[in-house]
Amino acid sequence: MIESGTVITLLNGFVTADKLNPNQFIKSVDSEVFVDRISHSEESTITVKTKYYDITSSFLQYFFQDEQPIFVLDLKVGDMIDTVDGQDEIISIEYSGKVKELKKLILKDKSGSYLANGFVVK
Repeated sequence: MIESGTVITLLNGFVTADKLNPNQFIKSVDSEVFVDRISHSEESTITVKTKYYDITSSFLQYFFQDEQPIFVLDLKVGDMIDTVDGQDEIISIEYSGKVKELKKLILKDKSGSYLANGFVVK
């Protein structure tokens, strides 16, 4: 689950998660994926930052490392993580006690990934 203000890459532009509509295609690394539906939740968050990108998500979010899914809680500062530009080094991970509204994109292809704030996520 990702923060409502997270930027999602569309096939022809960008939109924040709170403005994204279900039943449309969004961009993956080398293809497109179909958003079947979007669920909402309020949860504690974690923020992952690299030199070029940052994203706030739930503790249940999956990222990609060497094209393989990795649970956010398994990431460490110094790890390389997949982004739209290739790999980028994690420079900080911040655990927040703040509860925020989060969005979960349910994709038609359950194994699919998508681009959010420059990160490859699932």
